[in-house]
Amino acid sequence: MADHVQLMELARREVAAGDDPVALAAIEDDYERICDTTPDFLLQRNHFRVCHASAMRHRKPRLLYGRDRCAAGNFHTAPLLECADVVFLSLYGEPTTASDHLSLVPSEQTIDDIVARLPAGFMPDLYFDYQVCMATVHPRGMEMAPFPTFGSLCHHFYALRCEALTRLFDFVLPLSSPFARLMGQAVDPAKLINLPFGLSWGSFDHVLYGDPNAPRDIDVLLSFGDLSFKSGSLRNSGDLINAAYGPYRRRCVALFEQAKAKLGDRYNFVFATGLPQREYHDLIRRSRISLNAVGVHGPYNYRTCEMLNLGTVLMQYEPSFVTGPQGMADYLTPGESYVPFDDRDFLPKLEALLADDVRARAIARHGQEEMKRRYDLRRLYREFLDIALAIPRQAWLSRRPSAAQAALDRVNAYLRDNRRVVWASANNDAVSALETQALAALDLGDAVAVSGIHPAAFLMPLYKALRPSLQPGVLEGIVGPGALDLRQDALEFYDRALAAIPDPPVVDRFNHLVLSAEEGRIVVADVLALMDILESSPPRLDHDDIVRIVSAIPRENDTALAQQGDVAIRNIGDLMAGGDAARRSAVAIDFMRFWLCLLLAKTDEAKAILAGYPLVEETVPAGAQTALLNVA
Repeated sequence: MADHVQLMELARREVAAGDDPVALAAIEDDYERICDTTPDFLLQRNHFRVCHASAMRHRKPRLLYGRDRCAAGNFHTAPLLECADVVFLSLYGEPTTASDHLSLVPSEQTIDDIVARLPAGFMPDLYFDYQVCMATVHPRGMEMAPFPTFGSLCHHFYALRCEALTRLFDFVLPLSSPFARLMGQAVDPAKLINLPFGLSWGSFDHVLYGDPNAPRDIDVLLSFGDLSFKSGSLRNSGDLINAAYGPYRRRCVALFEQAKAKLGDRYNFVFATGLPQREYHDLIRRSRISLNAVGVHGPYNYRTCEMLNLGTVLMQYEPSFVTGPQGMADYLTPGESYVPFDDRDFLPKLEALLADDVRARAIARHGQEEMKRRYDLRRLYREFLDIALAIPRQAWLSRRPSAAQAALDRVNAYLRDNRRVVWASANNDAVSALETQALAALDLGDAVAVSGIHPAAFLMPLYKALRPSLQPGVLEGIVGPGALDLRQDALEFYDRALAAIPDPPVVDRFNHLVLSAEEGRIVVADVLALMDILESSPPRLDHDDIVRIVSAIPRENDTALAQQGDVAIRNIGDLMAGGDAARRSAVAIDFMRFWLCLLLAKTDEAKAILAGYPLVEETVPAGAQTALLNVA
């Protein structure tokens, strides 16, 4: 491992070497001889190799890495830099001076501009972003990049957004094998690369905190979020379960309470949530057994890996989602590396583990070893790079969309999965929001041209995001002149936008109604008229219609139900329809009917529609329901 003095000396020699190829080769050899996997060393070595790419003799894969999260030193940094030379790309325009960390303002620059700014001799083999569905902004011009583009998907309950991103990137990595299969029914399967965790994450063994020798004084740990305490116990806090998790977190809470009531006098049961990461890791290191549940986007989550890496026995609920078996056993050995359970066998399995410490320790050790051996991120990156670099150039060039089609795909990605809510959320800073608005405005003209859809139809769902950045008269140029400033009066704009669309399709009539409702106006007669059309003579919607349907912002009392509808109908329903165009149209019609019921305050009718799209394939066991209701 290199110490600070060695690193300073290498940096000094680099300055002194200038462009001398002999001196640079000697420094390169010295970097390669040092066995150091710390981020500080690897980042300094990467900076050297990128700056002097044309002089490097030891060729490594070269990546343009989407966004700069790795440069900040997260869990991808060291494994990635051990395998490749990397230029990190910041998409929000933060100023950077390092040659291996470039900034891009997507509304002003494209991939071509980045290529022109790369250090001499550094041409990326590929572009990669490890969680594309978590970003609102992606580079423009990827369809013209002189290298293939890859993105990892992790939040498959945003199914329509994942599909839109699959159209944007040359290749994507679904989170798991089941989602590779499901997505392959609606998109070109050749664009899907099936790797564990979709390379969004893997083993965390290299970034964990805490003392590995800490005594395990906690027998059973429950560490989910979205739970609250009252009088030292758990209770439903309203929106207890994220819609994508179905009933399974709630069931784990109930089972934990049942086990604690029966065994709490003999064993230490601990619930804790909302902890800083160090404290959270310390708590898992102190635990013999830790409970986990995954959502429809399973079969694993961060907590799965953290628990395995930290040497506790992972007991994970075996869910039964409508998407089919999650296939956890394809990744880890049940009964040897982790313990799957459901409501029927949880308590006997837990009691057996608590009573047999030798077996529990063996499972914990095997899970820890299997996680690190099979899913070390270095290993996953090397496997990914072997696959990516072997893809023939023509295989990705031949599938690329035109520039106009790519603009339409980007607009569809902006529209999807409640982007208007995301723009306003605490998880996205103001710079990101402004960039997204500017990008949507830039792409609108091409999207209209290639789709034939009236610009007002695109502008309605994008209106609130775009209006702060629009110049006076822009909206009037699309929907016609009027006395009011359309940037200030949303209802006036929605009315005139609908009037500007010749014979407006049901999607635009629906968007007009739900967006107007957000402004406090519900015209019951118009809602009933559209509901009648959707129920008595529903039209056949094509792809461009379906992706334009607004995921509206619900009234406060309807939030939980609306979230369930967005996940179960709008997204998972569409995912399960696969390549069946008629079925996808029917799902979209049902989603609009569901929302019109919410506008009419017909909650029971909305629930009846939602019942036709169960997220799970079996009913909640009565015992689990009773246990939860009895939590004080």
